[in-house]
Amino acid sequence: MQTLVFSEEIVKIFGIKIFLAAVGETLQHWMRVVLFHCGDRRADVRVQALEFLALILRLTWDSFGSFSRVRVPLIAVQIEVMERIVATAATRYYREQRRLQTPVQYLSNDSAEASLAPFWRTLNRLHNQSASHNVAFRSAQMRLAEKMKNLFRAYIAAHALAIVSRFKKPISPAINTADKNRNAAASNFFQNNLVTVHRITEGFSKQFLGSPGTSNHHDAVLQSEAIEDAFLSAADVFTPTELPSLRVACLGKLAGFQKGRSKICRRGYMSFSYPPNSARGSPFTP
Repeated sequence: MQTLVFSEEIVKIFGIKIFLAAVGETLQHWMRVVLFHCGDRRADVRVQALEFLALILRLTWDSFGSFSRVRVPLIAVQIEVMERIVATAATRYYREQRRLQTPVQYLSNDSAEASLAPFWRTLNRLHNQSASHNVAFRSAQMRLAEKMKNLFRAYIAAHALAIVSRFKKPISPAINTADKNRNAAASNFFQNNLVTVHRITEGFSKQFLGSPGTSNHHDAVLQSEAIEDAFLSAADVFTPTELPSLRVACLGKLAGFQKGRSKICRRGYMSFSYPPNSARGSPFTP
């Protein structure tokens, strides 16, 4: 956290233009570090990270009249940062299961969303609690926060898809009924006793899964319209001139989802949304 404090003072002393020139191509890594601290479970770390981010946004706006120099690297790394936060929570979850010598259960979608609750709180503060009296700046900051919230929602949708796909895989015949019951009981135990942050998000897991609040996803029903809307909103965050590869990845994720549902007509439409030879690597890989 001291690094953020010192960095904030340096930016105040030398100005945003010298700061951007000094960091150069490492600006994206700076945004990655700042966003990761914005999702920290400690409130003081989150507040300091958000203050540093807000300072960079305000000075960038004052100097250039827009966020473009900072916005592009910021949204480019958001999904990566969210994946890292969830992966850290999953590691703690699996370590606790091994310590208690119980069958390993996957981290549920509710728990993944809960691990991102501090990050969501930061997005809310960025969206609703700007201290600036500049109406144009506040409007631009709100639009940026809305875009970041759309990416947040799309990540939760992708995580729900991954979990449902994992549980739809055939179960080995070697696993008998007693093993299944023991696994289910252990899953319920951990989901009820897992130490997480307060649930302050919008409850996106309940929007994407038909069986919210349960750790058993074998019978989960995906809410297709909500998932499609989430991926489309995420694709609209990017433009053909700003991070087009991430836009292609979002549309590719949507096309893959519709392919699994045999939506031939919609899949045909999606094929015209991006060239067939475009890169299809998806940032949504929980």
